[in-house]
Amino acid sequence: MALKTVKGADADTTEGRQRLMREARAAATLNHPNIATVHDVLDVDGQVMVVFEYVEGDTLAARLQRGPMTVAEAVEVARQLADALAAAHAQGVIHRDLKPSNVVLSPDGRAKVLDVGIARLVPAGADISASVPGTIGGGLVGTPGYAAPEQYLSRNVDGRADRYALGVMLFEMLAGRRPFPGSDAIQLVTVVLRDDAPKLTGSGL
Repeated sequence: MALKTVKGADADTTEGRQRLMREARAAATLNHPNIATVHDVLDVDGQVMVVFEYVEGDTLAARLQRGPMTVAEAVEVARQLADALAAAHAQGVIHRDLKPSNVVLSPDGRAKVLDVGIARLVPAGADISASVPGTIGGGLVGTPGYAAPEQYLSRNVDGRADRYALGVMLFEMLAGRRPFPGSDAIQLVTVVLRDDAPKLTGSGL
């Protein structure tokens, strides 16, 4: 098992911790071969801690440091991640921070999504395509480079933000780089909101 402390902008408040606990417990209801299982959610001395399944293998980020994948490899990983996201979204759970370091590739070739326990829970019965208010105020929720354009502008995101991140990762798996490189959030938001992503056919494939 793996233990992770979950922090947020208002995690120091009782209400904030309760929100984080609810979100992590929502993820604990997920049962999918491509999602790391949440075994338990604890409030330890005012800190929210999530007990995850330990997944053996390398992160997708570590794999990409060795270079691009073949088309067959990339498509298979993307297929598994898409299945995982579809299952999470069907249960009203959005990841909001999907990226290569949150994906582990096990020795048997299975891709597993980590950190779904800190996803935002969409109200029961809500349309997964309809935006709902975020739970923890302030700042970008997500990682620059993988965050969808709407994440730079608003916390009111839905499952499409996860699908955007998956598209960025698929591009990176094939081309060896993200469609919009760099890590500076201000520069990235300018480029992402202004420019179309480059075509893979012009990315050395």
